[in-house]
Amino acid sequence: MSKRIQAIAAILISFLFLSCTQIKGRKSIPVTAEWKYALGDNMNWAKSEYDDSNWIVVKNNSIDLGREHFVWLRAELDVPKEFMKDELWIGMEKFNAAAEFFVENSFVGSRGNLPPRELVRVEEYTDINLPLSAVVDGKIKVAVRIFCPSDRLINLKFTLDNGSEAMFQNVIHNQFGPRFFLILTFLCAFIMLYSFAVFIGNKNDRTYLYYAITMFFIVFYFFDIGSEFIFIPYNLNRSLSRACLPASISFMAIFLNRFFNRRGYKKMLIIAIVFTIIDFVAYIAVCGKEDAMNNLFNIMLLPVVVVIVYGFITSTSAIKRKESYAINIFLGFTIGAILALHDVIYMLIGKNPFMWTQSIAIFTLDIAVFITLSMRSANSQREFTILAEKTKEQKEQLTNVFNSARSMVIESTQISKELAESVNAVMQATQNSREKVEIINNAIHEQSSIHTQTADTVRELTESLGTMNEEFDRTAESIRTTADGTRSVMEGITNVNEGILTAENFTRSLNTLTTSGSNDMKKLFSVIESIQKASKEILSVITTINEFAAQTDLLAMNAAIEAAHTGEAGKG
Repeated sequence: MSKRIQAIAAILISFLFLSCTQIKGRKSIPVTAEWKYALGDNMNWAKSEYDDSNWIVVKNNSIDLGREHFVWLRAELDVPKEFMKDELWIGMEKFNAAAEFFVENSFVGSRGNLPPRELVRVEEYTDINLPLSAVVDGKIKVAVRIFCPSDRLINLKFTLDNGSEAMFQNVIHNQFGPRFFLILTFLCAFIMLYSFAVFIGNKNDRTYLYYAITMFFIVFYFFDIGSEFIFIPYNLNRSLSRACLPASISFMAIFLNRFFNRRGYKKMLIIAIVFTIIDFVAYIAVCGKEDAMNNLFNIMLLPVVVVIVYGFITSTSAIKRKESYAINIFLGFTIGAILALHDVIYMLIGKNPFMWTQSIAIFTLDIAVFITLSMRSANSQREFTILAEKTKEQKEQLTNVFNSARSMVIESTQISKELAESVNAVMQATQNSREKVEIINNAIHEQSSIHTQTADTVRELTESLGTMNEEFDRTAESIRTTADGTRSVMEGITNVNEGILTAENFTRSLNTLTTSGSNDMKKLFSVIESIQKASKEILSVITTINEFAAQTDLLAMNAAIEAAHTGEAGKG
C-alpha cells in the first residue's frame, strides 16, 4: 500500500509542474482600465450612455462597503485586435460577491446569484461573453452590478480572454474548483461516517473518534467551497467554514498523539478543545468583516503549520522505531506540505496556478490517514480471521474432547450404575447373609437350647437310672430278703398258710414292677436314639453354616474390591 501512496505522490508532484504550463491557444490579458464605482442599486447605471464622471475610482482592487451591500462598477475597456478575430470574454478570479454584467443596457451574464436568491461562489472561476458588436473603435463599455454580503469587496481583478481561455476557465477549471470540492465533501462525509461507525463498534480505540471529528470539520469547510446552496446566512456560513480548518487540524494533532501513543494526551486534548472554542468565537466575532476575517485566517494558519511540524516529528520518530504504517502518515504530511508550498510559491511570484491546492493538501493528509487506518483495520481483520480460524479449530478440538468426555461420562455413569447395582446386590446379599446368619444364630440358639434341654433330659435320665438302680438294688435286697423269708416260709409253709398267700401276692406285684421297669428301659433306649439323630442333624447344620460363612466371606471380599474401584463414593 505504501507503494501506491508513493505513486500518488509522484502524480501530484507531476501535476504541480504541469499546473505551471500554458495550454496552446489560450489568451488572457489583465484589464488595465480604470474602474469607477457607486454604492447602491440603480438599474439605470447599466446604460452605456450614463454619465459616471462623478463616480469614485477603485483603488487597490477593493471597495469599502460599510453597511451597503450593493455596488455598481463601470469601465470602458480597450479590446486588443487579436480578440476581434476570435471571441471576447471577461473573466475574474476569486471574488467575494455575486455579479451581473451589462453591455449597452443588456444583461450578458452573471457570476452567482443576486438577491432575493443570493449565492456567492468565492472559489468559482467565471468568464462572461461580451458581444463583439458592442466594440466601438476598439473599446467596449461594461457595467457590473455587484452584491457583496461582507463589508469590503476584494480581489477586483478582471481579464480579457479569448474563447479557448473561457472554455478552459468555465469548463475545465471549474471541474477542479467547486465541483471538485463538492466531490471531496461527499468523500470526506463517507470517511467521517465510516470512522465514527468504527468507533461505535470499538469505543476503546479513540483514534477513530478524533479522526471522525477531524473529517466533520473538513466536510463543513469543503461544503462551503463547493456547494451552490447554503442553509445559514452567508457571512455566518463563511465565518464557521473558515473556523473549521484550524479546528480540524487541531484534532488531527490529537489523532496523531493517540495513533503513535505519544505522551501528553490529556493536555493536548484540553488545548485542542480550548483552541477550537476560541477559534469559533473569534471567527463569529469578525463575521461579515472581510479584512478582519482574512487577517484572522492568516493568524490561524500558524497552528496549522505547528500541527504539520508535529506530524513530521511524530511520524519520523515512529519510522525510526519501525512502527507499522508510520511511513504512510509521513508521506501524507509530505504531500500536503508540497501542495501547500505550491500555493505559497504562486502567491510570491504573483501568478495564479491551475488551481489553489491548500485545501487539497489537507484532504491529502486526511486521505493518507484514512488509507493508513484502512490498512490497519484490514490487517486487524486478517488477524481476526486467522484468530477466528484458530478458534474454530480449537473449538472443534474442544468439541471432540467434550464428546470424548461425554462418552467417558456416559461410560462412567454406566459403570457407576453397574457398580451401584453390584454394591446394591452385595448389600442385598449381605443383608440376606445377615438374615441367614441371624436365622443360623437363632437356630444355633435353639440348638443350644435343645442341647441344654437334651443335657438336662440326659442328666434327669441319668438321675432316674441311678434312682432305678437304687430301686433295683433295694428290690434285689428285698428279693433276697423275700427269698430268705420264702425259705423260712417254705420251711414253715405248712405252718403258716397266710404267709404263703402273702408271698404269692407280693410276687405278683414284683412281676408287675419288673414289667414296668422293662418298659422304662425301652423308652430310655428310644430317647437315646432320638438324641443321636438330633446330634447328627446338628453336625449337618454346623457344616452348612461353615460353608455359608465361607461364601459370605467371599462375597464380602468381592464387595470390598468393587467399593475400592468406585473411590470415595464406594467407601459406604
